[in-house]
Amino acid sequence: MYPIPIALFGSVVKEKPNYSLVGNVGIMSLGPATMYISSHKSHYTNIGVRENKTFSINFPSSDLVVESDFCGIATGHKTDKSEVFKTFFGNIKTAPLIEECSINISCNVIKEFPVGGMDVFVGKVDETFVNEDLVSDRKRPDALTVDPLLYASDLHYYKIGERIAKAFSIGKEYEKKE
Repeated sequence: MYPIPIALFGSVVKEKPNYSLVGNVGIMSLGPATMYISSHKSHYTNIGVRENKTFSINFPSSDLVVESDFCGIATGHKTDKSEVFKTFFGNIKTAPLIEECSINISCNVIKEFPVGGMDVFVGKVDETFVNEDLVSDRKRPDALTVDPLLYASDLHYYKIGERIAKAFSIGKEYEKKE
């Protein structure tokens, strides 16, 4: 994928919230709602996921670039990252959610497996939280309002620019060229 949507991967480790910055995250199924996250085997956050069998996926907006990048360069093995954000919990008390993030998802682990140097955690979504001011009239988050933080292989972060067309509609204008 390019550019890569950034997420803050959360777990409780030694009774404290910890967050790692990751780009390996995605939807596996809508029914049941299932997501995956892939994290390097050495990441501190993985300890909490294995111990509790839960995790969170928190999507920061571009105004959280400093705090998000800090969670990517500081290791939980040496740095307490529990105070970087305001943490809250939903039903799952071991999946820390971030108040400042636009979208937060808590998951129960249903499968774990290695791929290369990564641990892949597959989770069934338990709850999703979306800031109310970001929800459009169709009860869905608007990408421009959510302002997701994106990463590119040129080692820079980006934000979304403009809406260009309605999905599953603009294609009706296609005319086969003779």
